[in-house]
Amino acid sequence: MYINKKLYLFLKIVAIAGMYLWGSLVVRFIEILLFDLFAGIADDGFFANQFLIQIFIILFLIFILLFIVHFWLHKRLANANIYNSLFVNDPDGVIQLAVLSRAMGKKASELKKDIIGLIKMKILKNCRFEMDGNYENIVLFKDTGSKSLGGGTIKAVCSSCGGETTVRIGYVKSCPYCGSKLDTGEKGD
Repeated sequence: MYINKKLYLFLKIVAIAGMYLWGSLVVRFIEILLFDLFAGIADDGFFANQFLIQIFIILFLIFILLFIVHFWLHKRLANANIYNSLFVNDPDGVIQLAVLSRAMGKKASELKKDIIGLIKMKILKNCRFEMDGNYENIVLFKDTGSKSLGGGTIKAVCSSCGGETTVRIGYVKSCPYCGSKLDTGEKGD
C-alpha cells in the first residue's frame, strides 16, 4: 500500500466535515439575515442589525475559502488514490516516469510535481524518484514496517528453464528467458 490510510481518511473526513459545518452555518446566517432584513424594513426601513450583516459576510468569505480548499484537497486525494492503485498493481516496483506520463496523458513534469507534493504531504509513502541512466523512475518499496526504505535485490532462478535474473525483494518479475513468473518468495503488501 503506497497511500497513508490514516492520514488519507483523516483529510477526507476533515474536508467533508468542514464543508458541512461551514455550509450549514452560512445557511443559518442567511436565514437570520433574511429574517433581520424583513424585520428591519418593517420597523424603520433599514437593516436592524449591521453587526449581523458583517458576521454573515465574514462567514461567507470563510465558506468560499473552505470550498476552494475542499476541492483542492479532494483533487489531491483523488490523485493519490489513482497513483496508489497504479503502484499496487506494478509487478516489479519500478515505473518509468515517461511511461506513466504517456499512460495518464499528462506531462512528466506535472506528474513528478504532483507525486513529490503528495510524498511531502505524507499522503503517499514507500516510493521515491531515482535516475536510471537517461530515465527517471518511480521506485516503489514494500511496507515492511521498518523505518528505512528497503529495495534490495536477490538472484532468482527460474523453475521452468533454470535461467538466473535479479528480482527486487517483495516483487514479481517475469523470467527474461522463458517468460515464467519469478518472485522472491517474500510476501509484501
